[in-house]
Amino acid sequence: MPGSAGVIAFADRLSSHIEARWGAARDAKRLRITPILERCARLQDGLYDAELRARFEAAGEPDLYDNLVREKTRQLKALLRDALQPMGDRAWDLEPTPAPDLPAEVRDGIVALSMRQFLPDMAEIEMGARNEQERQGLRRQLAERVQAMSGAMAQQMDAMIRDEAESRCDRLERLVEDELAEGGWDEAISELIEYLSVFPLAVLKGPILETVTDLKWDRAGPRLTERVKPVFRAVSPWDIYPGPNSRVLGDDYICEVVRWGIEALRVAAQGPGWITSRVDEAIRDFITSQRPPASPVATEGTARAALELRPGEVIGETEQIEVLEYWDRVPGEYLLEWAGRHEASLAEIGFPRIEADQWYPICAIRVGSYVVHVSPVRDPLGRYPYQSCCFETRSGSVWGVSPPEILESVQRAYNHAMRNMAVNLGFISGPMVSHDSGASTIPVRLQPRAVLPYDGAKTLHGRSPTELFNVSSVISECIAVREDYRQRADDLTGIPRYGYGSPQTTGAAETMGGLDMLLTMSSKSIKAVLGAIDRAVKGCLEQLVALNYMYSPDPSIRGDIRIVPKGALQVMLQDRQQKGQAEMLGWARDPAYAPFFKPEGVAYLLRQRAHAADFPEDKIIVSDEELRQGMARQAVLPGAEATSAQGVPARQGQTPQRGMRP
Repeated sequence: MPGSAGVIAFADRLSSHIEARWGAARDAKRLRITPILERCARLQDGLYDAELRARFEAAGEPDLYDNLVREKTRQLKALLRDALQPMGDRAWDLEPTPAPDLPAEVRDGIVALSMRQFLPDMAEIEMGARNEQERQGLRRQLAERVQAMSGAMAQQMDAMIRDEAESRCDRLERLVEDELAEGGWDEAISELIEYLSVFPLAVLKGPILETVTDLKWDRAGPRLTERVKPVFRAVSPWDIYPGPNSRVLGDDYICEVVRWGIEALRVAAQGPGWITSRVDEAIRDFITSQRPPASPVATEGTARAALELRPGEVIGETEQIEVLEYWDRVPGEYLLEWAGRHEASLAEIGFPRIEADQWYPICAIRVGSYVVHVSPVRDPLGRYPYQSCCFETRSGSVWGVSPPEILESVQRAYNHAMRNMAVNLGFISGPMVSHDSGASTIPVRLQPRAVLPYDGAKTLHGRSPTELFNVSSVISECIAVREDYRQRADDLTGIPRYGYGSPQTTGAAETMGGLDMLLTMSSKSIKAVLGAIDRAVKGCLEQLVALNYMYSPDPSIRGDIRIVPKGALQVMLQDRQQKGQAEMLGWARDPAYAPFFKPEGVAYLLRQRAHAADFPEDKIIVSDEELRQGMARQAVLPGAEATSAQGVPARQGQTPQRGMRP
């Protein structure tokens, strides 16, 4: 492995430290977690392992596979996407805290604004008093008046502080939404859902500050520009290697295998903190040999590539370089030694002052056998940019329990019943034959009207040497067993079939009220999963907000805000809002309740229904102003006769003509 080569190439303690930590994390995952990942991938794809296939072949059983796991994971992905990527909405909000704390200069400005109303009185006292005694009396009167108004002034200042906090929150919200849109947030959430539905761990990474190249247009035409922006990614469970003692992702060191393109790596190596000569050497070796530097996980990569149908990687034909990204807290003396050996400036990297006996959170990158990059963790609180979630947590472990693991025993029994049914179907498709081989010979294959000679003297009591009989059918029993295990899969995952429109429903699900009750109950398990994802989303957004507070040139976005994820809340409110809107519209049509509804309120409900269906509500439903104008026109002629389409009163017995312009 390249680990020992890295220690020999670099005698500094930082490289040796990273190699030792990486080896421990890699070996711990390879021993226990990698087999689980492989098993989950096979269950998702509906593949038997080699041992089972050999056993079926020896027993003459068909290797049929009815993928119940994929059915459940597909529905889980759909439910999570509905909540986390709602149409025309977002799954998070920013709002001020109940008692927002603003910067001191802003709060002082609000207090001064509140006291401004007393400035004329104070000026009149100072200028109009005839003597000091009169001035003191007027000051006491003003103080008493201010004290009497203190309650109202306090409420006024609280309202002004609240308004200022909401204004700052709105500006920050627009900035964060723009950064998420440009940083690949939606793609990261989609990949996160894929990983969570199949594997025991899903990891959301970000914000990571990266230099990207954009195409911009100006008067001279298109041109390429570079800028730094925060990006987000979902990390594959195959690529993440937590520390062996981790109980929560981030409480110990983290290793990640990252794939870089040759050109992207070359461009990144020009920045501060990179040992450019080592990167150039690795790239030259790749160009010469047409093979990338040794992968940190060559053994695991081969099995993974085969499961993910990437044969090119199995045979080594790739243009990507796998590098090791290492996040940890290391002693300052390690950094000083590494910088001195490679003539790197720690101040240019982002370490303004390093003390040998202090520990610092860093990100290091190793290419092949060389540590080629070191940088500080950008989060002001030293948090690593990784957030994890899983379908079901496992106490004391980073790795949880995935849906394929939960359904593994059910899937085996389900497939076993199907294979037995197929075997039984083969037996009952034709008669079975019993034959007395001593009395005659029987052809290998019986055909209609075949003549079978035999010696009657050799038969027992003159009985026919060949008899036909049928095998009993157990198809219905196998179907009942399969149905029982399908129900068991519903119970284990909390994703019932009636939740995604399956017509095979019984019991309470056959009625509208019963189905609604069952859907409400089944959504509790999904809300637990969404709660875990919400915590990951909140962690990423907290770090993004902290980066904006630290590095944004706009001071008007800084305030006391909190992040409100809405994934689990979305599931609870979505159906409730739609049902409530439909019920309110039904009451609005009821003559008994219609007088209690404002026309603007009915129009608002209609707009909400159109927005939920992703219809352009402004093109379908009149605005409030248009509604008021129409009501005003009707009020002018309260007893007007029925008018035709042209606005001319219709004569008695005449129906207004259709299709005529007003």
